[in-house]
Amino acid sequence: MRTKLTAKGVEKAKVANGKTMQRFHDGQGLYLSVRKSGTKAWELRFTKPDGRGSNLGLGKYPEVSLLEARKLAAEFRKLRAQGKDLAVEHKKKKLEVKRQACNTVRKIGELWLETAASRVAKKTVSAP
Repeated sequence: MRTKLTAKGVEKAKVANGKTMQRFHDGQGLYLSVRKSGTKAWELRFTKPDGRGSNLGLGKYPEVSLLEARKLAAEFRKLRAQGKDLAVEHKKKKLEVKRQACNTVRKIGELWLETAASRVAKKTVSAP
């Protein structure tokens, strides 16, 4: 049985001499991919509904910690158990994050209009 990764082990993980990339297994399809440049990223290996194998990027280390990567992997495994295609679900999740970011920018603009409109020239806040 393989041992699971530890936070310290992830931090110290390096590529063996002569290799350009190396994967370190944590368990249940979760891997830490380490490149020769020192870049580290989390991957989830899974089988698609059509039987083909695939990888799903979960984020770069240290932005995504070991604990966060394990939680993300568990979420995606639940979706897979429901028969859903993880690649499609991941794209949906990314689009939702982008959509929320757009809403945030819009809300900031609306808030600015509400608060600053009384302090600036009318033509600054009116549409052409």
